[in-house]
Amino acid sequence: MDILIFGGSGFVGQHLAKYLEKMGYQVWVASRRQQEVRYGKNVVYTLGQILPLLENREQEYGVINLAGQSINSGSWTAARKKEILESRIHVTQGITEAIMQVNRKPQVLINASAIGFYGYSDEKTFTEEDAKGTGFLAEVTQQWEETAKRAKSHTRVVLARLGVVLGRDGGALPRMATPYSFYLGGRVGTGKQWMSWVHIDDVCGIFHHCIGRDTIEGPVNVTAPVPERMDRFGKAIGDVLHKPHWIPVPSFALQLLLGEMSEIVLQGQRVLPEKMLGSGYSFQYGTVSSALQDLLK
Repeated sequence: MDILIFGGSGFVGQHLAKYLEKMGYQVWVASRRQQEVRYGKNVVYTLGQILPLLENREQEYGVINLAGQSINSGSWTAARKKEILESRIHVTQGITEAIMQVNRKPQVLINASAIGFYGYSDEKTFTEEDAKGTGFLAEVTQQWEETAKRAKSHTRVVLARLGVVLGRDGGALPRMATPYSFYLGGRVGTGKQWMSWVHIDDVCGIFHHCIGRDTIEGPVNVTAPVPERMDRFGKAIGDVLHKPHWIPVPSFALQLLLGEMSEIVLQGQRVLPEKMLGSGYSFQYGTVSSALQDLLK
């Protein structure tokens, strides 16, 4: 089977392309940033090129859509919010329209989303059965998913709601661990906010699991089975690095520095991967300690 990965030049896309190639798939990576794509067959795409990419398939194939501007690379001004939303909607719309038009339909469309769909809570536990929450990220993810679901009558659609992805060379972990290297690590905000994290190897494993099982469709939480509160997560980083967890970062400081975007750090949600556990997926890294031992040692 061929796998086409749109938005494949980012942290998750590069790891996923390498993993799927090792698993025997023919991987095509579509990105506007060709020079940053390390794995797969490099393809520079525009919205007008999505249809030809799908039309030229000579064998069964699947589509993975990761395209979208990073939510944490700049302040959430009105213009930035518009860019975050439109960068997701436009590419996803191009993919779904192409799927509707081509004769050879993909076996599956796995469309990235985020656990921001559920909103925030210190008390609730969220599964794939829960409804949309409130806030900017909830609105973005809902519109993103609704656009992908237009392809449901033509192919199986999986909505991969990603948690905080941990890796050595990207994602949130390097930035979270850096203060500890300088003995400056400590509680962030109240420390009570939940962090629903997932190791990058399990992200790749879950996507592969979804490709191969025709019964999996709709929303899928891509998170580890044991979320942690932020304070305990920070302490675990300090323990692995043998550094203190002692200098707190107050909420107001992050709010002044990041504005509305500070909600990503100061608020959280406890999200469980019920569909993955119920479908037999076995996590490589089910606990924070095992993940951090692998990534920080």
